[in-house]
Amino acid sequence: EICACLVGSEMCIRDRFLSASRPFYQRVSMMYLESIALPEYTAFAIRHFEQGGKMIVPEVVEAIYRQFEGITWYL
Repeated sequence: EICACLVGSEMCIRDRFLSASRPFYQRVSMMYLESIALPEYTAFAIRHFEQGGKMIVPEVVEAIYRQFEGITWYL
């Protein structure tokens, strides 16, 4: 058994795995992952900024998080 986690836009994933013309048709299980909660992501971002010798305030993290609707791939 092979396990993999593939990330991509919904259209890309649908095209590759849910189309009858593709080799992996009906051989995958789709799982939707929710966004990381804002408090957890804020703590994560602040910690990583500090480790890099930088500073970011929670309000900036929240503004950016909301701008991208919690899709951390864009952050």
